[in-house]
Amino acid sequence: MGDFPTSYIDLSYFNDFWGPFTFEFKRASSEGAGDGILPYGAVISAVNVRVFKGRVTRRSDLSQETEITDLLDPDFPPVLSDNTVTVRFQYGDGSAKGSKCTIIFELTLDSGAKAPIYFHYLRVN
Repeated sequence: MGDFPTSYIDLSYFNDFWGPFTFEFKRASSEGAGDGILPYGAVISAVNVRVFKGRVTRRSDLSQETEITDLLDPDFPPVLSDNTVTVRFQYGDGSAKGSKCTIIFELTLDSGAKAPIYFHYLRVN
């Protein structure tokens, strides 16, 4: 599990606390320790952040899910720093109002491995 700032994020038209939020992806403390979300010594080399309506899991076919691109603030692209990612949201056009959304952090590690990490939930009120 990542070290997330909260178990959920409320996104509301009536407030402007849309971030930034920093998500930490902990590395294992040693080879084979299994106590981190990333392997021991792994470095995140790139990240892509996506938001989908509803509960999306690793078993979900993303092509069949509804991606909501306007909830990510285009003026604040995700910031990658060591093993943390900072993002800022926006309310968007309101089409997601009343929804719980899943944030997917598509991490690319320095080894070339891909590691999608799922955060439940971004609630849009």
